[in-house]
Amino acid sequence: MPTPNSPLTSHQPPLPRLASLAWVIVFAFWFYSFNLPNAQTTDGSSVYRLDLWVNLSDLLLENVFPTRDANSSPSGWRFLLQRFDLLAVAGFILAGAWGLGHLVLRLIGVRDKLDAVEGNVFAFGLGLSGLSLVTMAIGVAGLLSMWLMGGLILACVVGELWSRTKKKRMSNTVAKPQAGDEGPREISTAAVVVGVCVLPFVIAMLLGAMLPSTDFDVKEYHLQGPKEYFQQGRVMFLPHNVYTSFPFLTEMLSLLSMVLRDDWSRGAMAGKVVLMAFAPLTSLGLFVAGRRWFGPTVGWLCVLVYLTTPWVYRISIIAYVEGALFFYLLATLLAVLRQDMHKRMGLVAGLLAGSAVACKYPGVLSVAIPLFGWTIFSTLRKDGLKRSARVAVLFAVGSIITFGPWMLKNTVETGNPLYPLLYTVFGGEDLSDSLNAKWRNGHSPPKHLLANPTHIPGDLWRHAIDVAAKSDLQSVLVFAFAPLAMMWTRQRKLVAGLWLYILWIFLTWWGLTHRIDRFWLPLLPVVCLLAGAGMGWLLGVDRESTDAHDEPQLESAQLLIGGLTCLIVALSLLFNLGYVTSPLAGNNSYLLDHEAAKQQATTPSTALLNKMDLPDDARVLFVGEAQVFDAKFDHVYNTVFDVSIFQEWLSATPELPDEEQTLRSTDEIRSTLREHGITHVFVNWQEILRYRAPDSYGYTDFVTPQRFGELVDIGVLKEQPIDPQLAWILWESVGPAQQKEITNWGPSLHRHMRGYEILVRYQLYTVE
Repeated sequence: MPTPNSPLTSHQPPLPRLASLAWVIVFAFWFYSFNLPNAQTTDGSSVYRLDLWVNLSDLLLENVFPTRDANSSPSGWRFLLQRFDLLAVAGFILAGAWGLGHLVLRLIGVRDKLDAVEGNVFAFGLGLSGLSLVTMAIGVAGLLSMWLMGGLILACVVGELWSRTKKKRMSNTVAKPQAGDEGPREISTAAVVVGVCVLPFVIAMLLGAMLPSTDFDVKEYHLQGPKEYFQQGRVMFLPHNVYTSFPFLTEMLSLLSMVLRDDWSRGAMAGKVVLMAFAPLTSLGLFVAGRRWFGPTVGWLCVLVYLTTPWVYRISIIAYVEGALFFYLLATLLAVLRQDMHKRMGLVAGLLAGSAVACKYPGVLSVAIPLFGWTIFSTLRKDGLKRSARVAVLFAVGSIITFGPWMLKNTVETGNPLYPLLYTVFGGEDLSDSLNAKWRNGHSPPKHLLANPTHIPGDLWRHAIDVAAKSDLQSVLVFAFAPLAMMWTRQRKLVAGLWLYILWIFLTWWGLTHRIDRFWLPLLPVVCLLAGAGMGWLLGVDRESTDAHDEPQLESAQLLIGGLTCLIVALSLLFNLGYVTSPLAGNNSYLLDHEAAKQQATTPSTALLNKMDLPDDARVLFVGEAQVFDAKFDHVYNTVFDVSIFQEWLSATPELPDEEQTLRSTDEIRSTLREHGITHVFVNWQEILRYRAPDSYGYTDFVTPQRFGELVDIGVLKEQPIDPQLAWILWESVGPAQQKEITNWGPSLHRHMRGYEILVRYQLYTVE
């Protein structure tokens, strides 16, 4: 007989399962019928998922037998040795996080009440958050040191090992084993199968994480901020990069890697490996959740769905914060659901929730607020007002401990604890009404929907389809199986609560953000938990307590359902593996020589300057360019949401509108540039044009080609010749809207050179 918590088993009518299988098949055909919105062929046509199916064998074989030609950069397994220092640094940091996290759990008093797997999930979360805060504190004090940081990490590892040794000696006199001291468990068939299936994905994530970064935001602030801190020897306010005043939990781990490696370039890649570790850690948390509420096989199925989802791969190979946010969301949820074990789990949940917000401000909406509410509701319903109040206080205290230091840092540096948010309430150093308006316009929902509410239902439905099926990096397994979790009759309250949580994340993403994909992604681990449960139900998985000898013989219908389900899953895994290891999902030059990889990953504008014979004392003022992480020379820059340094230094009439401002005198300009050590000025017109597009952030009208013409005419600047292959692009490759903008705003950028009609995208000037 099935247990009370079992799904419908095989001796029951198979109709619900057959209907569910039909849903999965129909959803899969629908899913694979879409094109990939962000992928195009060389001729500009769309790429469809069906195209990838047709070429799947080639995509997979390319990973085993890569195509070589005479111009290929050196690549192969022999270059794996170049990555060992990255693995060593990352492994050392993760070991320190493990030790620190377990020590914190012991201090709180819940370590012995957790089993080994649960304990490691919470320990890594608390430990990585703790190391981030320690790095920030030591950095603010200006004491960044390889020996100091390394010694602290080593002390954490030694301290936990000593605690375990001491506990083991004491436990020899105690007959009853503790929760974390179970004996070895038998490795299940599900564990072996899932392990084999996810291994190629994890290897691809690891190899991809050890490559230099190619992504804009990473080079603008995720790694550029830590690089500047490392070079300065301290964590400090960077008025030219507003993003570096965000909470920087993951970026501090990158800084820690730079300090331990004593190199900002190699350290950045080691930091990416640390951030990649959040993917398997999140899957470990999913295993714990799936095992506890649906059985151990479902736990493994949750791991399978999560680690094979292309979005997880993509986030894991770049230095974004979402991987950490996924983990802290899942770990906080797990802690909230485990509060029946001990009221101090409320403190653990708060520490983890605060860590989620310390990854990025939207963590308030996706983690802190909803899970604090869940905590209050669940404890109030079960244990009454008194216990609910205690747990709520512990949750709040924990959140303040892990997120509060970031608010304190911002308060001291800018006067605004949530800088650059809430400028109208707190103000903020180096901000203005115009910059705040630009920020809000760039990070708010489209205004046309708010002005015309009749568009809202259709837009909601369109975005729901995007999330479930159209997103390039979505997996068919996620939303094909997640709805089936409702079939677990004894867990429907939990499943319903998880669906409400997913709906909350989706609606707050839609209503309160600028609706880029990365802001809805926090719902992914929760949906993967439900997908694992739904897949388990369709496969007829019973709870651990079901005696296999009591189960009836599987009927032919159940065999058909199970076989077709496994076939759909297997084919989907092959598709996902082919997709994530292709260039469509990011840099896949996994075993490329690192020097060649760095050259390929360098931003073209920076690569141009790196190759030029700039003087040793050169200091370049970038105008329009903020992807400066790869620069090997001294430089000054600002992001699009900061005050334009070029305008601030050169404008004589800042009180006037940008387009009406005039230049300071020749002597004043020359004196200012010399005062700041500027020897060269580099302009990225292509980037400025991108910002000036109607749907973009906007760019100051003070910066125009005519303005630089004036500076040349008065003898302050002198244009330098640069490689035309890099400095120009063909006019025909420029879109019609940009061509019109150039004609009206900067006609001098449109030229005829060597028989070609071109657009000047870069210009370099020396200061005379």
